[in-house]
Amino acid sequence: MSEIVQELTIEATPENVFHALTLPDGIAGWWSNHVTAEPKVGSLTEVSFENGGIFKLEITELEVGKKVHWRVRLSPHNWEGSTITWNLAPIPQGTSLLFGQHDLTVGDTGYSIEETRAGWEYFLGSLKSYLETGKGTPYVY
Repeated sequence: MSEIVQELTIEATPENVFHALTLPDGIAGWWSNHVTAEPKVGSLTEVSFENGGIFKLEITELEVGKKVHWRVRLSPHNWEGSTITWNLAPIPQGTSLLFGQHDLTVGDTGYSIEETRAGWEYFLGSLKSYLETGKGTPYVY
C-alpha cells in the first residue's frame, strides 16, 4: 500500500476551503461539474466524469474549517478502501491544507501511484486557483 501526501497554502479562509471540499458547487469549481454532495458524516459524495468514471466517497469525519475525511467506496482506479484526508489549519496567509490519500493500492485497471499523484497535483492546483481567483480548472463536460 502507498500513500500520497501534499501540503499547500491557499489564500482563503479555512471555512471557504471546507465549503469547496463539501458543497456541490464548490467541488464543481475545481474537480468535476457532475457532483452530488451533502456535508454530513455518513453521506456519499459522488463525482462523475464523461468517460464514465464515477467516484463515491463516504464522509467519515467532518469538522467545519478543520477537516474533511473520505473513504473511497467506488472508484474507476481501484482506490476502494483508501482514505482521502483534507486537514485545514488557519495561517496568516489563509489556510494550510494537508492533503493525503492513504492505504492506496492500485491494480491492473487503476492508475499507477505516479499517475495518481500527478492527477492530485493537477486538481490541488485547480482547488487553489478556484479559491484564490474564483476560477478553477475542473474536468467539465
